Amino acid sequence: MYERTQAGIEGHSSGTVPGGGSFVIHDRGAQIAAWSPGSQPVIWYSRENIYQPGPTVHSGIPVCFPWFAEGPSRTPYTPRHGFAHEVDWHLVRSEISDGEVTQEWSCTEADVADRRFFTHPFLARTQYRFGPELELRLRVHNTGTDSFSYEGGLIPHLRVGQVARAGIDGLGGADLVDLQTGREDTQVGTLHIPGGHQLDQMFESTQPVVISDPVLHRRIILRGTGHSHIAVWNPGAERAATTPELTEEWPEMLCVGFFQHGRGAVRLLPGQSTVLILRIAVEEIPG
Repeated sequence: MYERTQAGIEGHSSGTVPGGGSFVIHDRGAQIAAWSPGSQPVIWYSRENIYQPGPTVHSGIPVCFPWFAEGPSRTPYTPRHGFAHEVDWHLVRSEISDGEVTQEWSCTEADVADRRFFTHPFLARTQYRFGPELELRLRVHNTGTDSFSYEGGLIPHLRVGQVARAGIDGLGGADLVDLQTGREDTQVGTLHIPGGHQLDQMFESTQPVVISDPVLHRRIILRGTGHSHIAVWNPGAERAATTPELTEEWPEMLCVGFFQHGRGAVRLLPGQSTVLILRIAVEEIPG
């Protein structure tokens, strides 16, 4: 079951899954703020803001569209990661079937106030299926008469017991770019977050990612379809100190985003559509 909560012009959906678990989705950005398949939350969101709708790319699962970061131009686009996470989406479908809850949200160019950096007609839909696993779909349809290109992404901020002790597998052998320094390299073996320091790296990879968390005794498995790159981010102590919602909680957060980016950007002809799919599962680690 689920319920709608409205506060002024903003609202959110929250509910429970028949097989166990719960979720919260904000209208603003169609952004998942919480998902727990059992008693332990999987999605990280600032404790102060979970029921306070508003634009943030530092919590929950923001939708990235139609550009990554500051965009492909030398002139920075705003907002960061596109306008999709700042506009109000519309809940168009909600159903319960086979012990799972599915909700579908939509937005079009008519929902966007500032279209300076992307003037094309479009229909974007997100579909979220909550059950023992979480499945997310971002589908973009070109409703105009001209072709366009875009970058898209789904950006889960995951709750971990202690980020410095977590291990990230599945990226070994992938080419990477350090987004802080521009350094290019190839990942070797398990990725670890250096204690207290920011990590912001983009990997050219389509492989599943497994996060091993010895503190919470679990693995989080992320499998994507339709993406070209995977980004891994944690702000570290210094960056977190300048971002209020991260100040105290950053050691419990690990961001692993799946993107259609750079050479993997999508070009749609009139009438065409494409979909990005992300599945998140959790396994217990005995111990």
